[in-house]
Amino acid sequence: MGSTAAPDAPRPAPRQPRGLFPPEVVDFLVPPLKVGAWSALPGVATGVGYAIARDINPFASGAMTGGRWFAFGTSYWFFRTAAVRAWGGDERMRPAERVAASTVAATATGALSGLMGGPTRILPAMAFASVFGAGGQLAVNAVKSAWQSADDEPLYLKWSPLRRLTDEQYLDIIGEKILKLEVEIALIDDKIAELRAAEQAETTRTQAQDGKLGK
Repeated sequence: MGSTAAPDAPRPAPRQPRGLFPPEVVDFLVPPLKVGAWSALPGVATGVGYAIARDINPFASGAMTGGRWFAFGTSYWFFRTAAVRAWGGDERMRPAERVAASTVAATATGALSGLMGGPTRILPAMAFASVFGAGGQLAVNAVKSAWQSADDEPLYLKWSPLRRLTDEQYLDIIGEKILKLEVEIALIDDKIAELRAAEQAETTRTQAQDGKLGK
């Protein structure tokens, strides 16, 4: 007799379809392509605006400028991702290492930009891009450090007219306001009593004067 599988026997999991590239390659290439695509949008807008101002073909100018910006954005993020991975990941990097990674990526992107413009423009483009990349990363580091203080309180909370209160602080503030209100009520009661006493004295004085006149 042939053996049959038990009804409760675990079934083998279905095989996942394999993609064209390994997941590691996809994780490495897709983010730079996304950055390049977002960089191409202002490039297209710049190219079209320049074409309209110079009265030339806006489609060709927009496509050419957008393609260049796509190449710059993709190459910059590709080289920066490679540098970050070489340093062990962004979480393990120090601020100076992030500046170095951005400078390397910007320098490589500047070389690509200079190569598109001609061999004589490679070195100036690399120098300009390296300064731009280092300065940009320094600015990012400064903003990040400014947003986090020693007690991890964001900077915008320090400058905000509103601040977070604990339950004890809230109760203390409410108690102070109630105490001030009670003092003000007591002062008002004293003032009312003074007015009533003055009114009573005035009434008594008036009645006394009327009695004298009646005699």
